[in-house]
Amino acid sequence: GVLEWQKAEDWESFEATYRRDAMLVEHLKQRGITGKRLIYLQDKAATLPAIRANLAKQIGRAGAGDTLLVYYCGHGFLEAGEGYFANYDSGDTRETWWSMRELVDTIQDTFKGERALLFVDCCHSGRLVEEVSRRSPTRIAYGVFTSSSAEETSTGNWTFTQALYDALTGSPLVDRNRDGAVTAAELGDHAADEMTVFEGQRNAVGMVGGFDAGTVLSRTPGKPVPARYGER
Repeated sequence: GVLEWQKAEDWESFEATYRRDAMLVEHLKQRGITGKRLIYLQDKAATLPAIRANLAKQIGRAGAGDTLLVYYCGHGFLEAGEGYFANYDSGDTRETWWSMRELVDTIQDTFKGERALLFVDCCHSGRLVEEVSRRSPTRIAYGVFTSSSAEETSTGNWTFTQALYDALTGSPLVDRNRDGAVTAAELGDHAADEMTVFEGQRNAVGMVGGFDAGTVLSRTPGKPVPARYGER
């Protein structure tokens, strides 16, 4: 989660009050993802060397059947058709930027697990969907959910990450068929409606390598909700 940058003159900071990335981290801890299984790099900690080292460390711990979850929020941009994330120490040259291609290459080449869930809240984040789709067929099942299309900028609000948080915490807002389970497909639909109605932009979703759209992300509390609950 990167909301401020070393070169403040190049990268505008985001409002850090009620930051949803930290809320996601706390929720994952509550679900038992703790200790070495969870790495959170916030702002100044999210340098390119730190991102590379910690991603490699986490992937190295994975075994067959494991699921990798990667989340990024901050600035995203395109350069010569390639997608990049703005790590805290992003400089003036592409050697100092974290590329979307590098992220996918690292997972493809070193991850021994079964599935990768990639959640991205930044401008041009849909480029990651395209990057993953280029690798099909692949032994790794990818579920990729982003706040914008490859061609679009993205809002500075937390709308997409809030939609993701809703899905992971089992909000009935996301459970379209009211069956008590929130699936990956329902997250995609919920995020699409939120981004369209509140931000006037398109999100992007990619399910590659046989990723199951019915993958359950959470369970709802099971309490009855009003018939029109969730209408916008």
